Amino acid sequence: MKTIATWLAENALPAGNGYDHFRNKLKSDLVVLSDTDFAYFCEHATLVEPHVRINDATGTADDGGLFFTENLPPESLMIAPLLASQTRTGKGNELEAEAVMTQVCS
Repeated sequence: MKTIATWLAENALPAGNGYDHFRNKLKSDLVVLSDTDFAYFCEHATLVEPHVRINDATGTADDGGLFFTENLPPESLMIAPLLASQTRTGKGNELEAEAVMTQVCS
């Protein structure tokens, strides 16, 4: 059975030697977190950058001009499960779950 990291390394990146480094990084460095651990990571390990919008006329911060941005490291890869069920439009043109998933993935 393949690990998630191996499957991603084989399927999530384009073919070619130019991506070998990233395939190897996925296989050796991928970390999968539970929801609880991910919440802790988001709270304590994200980059928080303060920003201040300065008023040119007064040289002081504008009202509401102090704000923060929170960013994940650029090499972060986020994945989530994707589920589909039969559509239920009531118009007689329902799609089976497999067809829904095909449309979403394409």
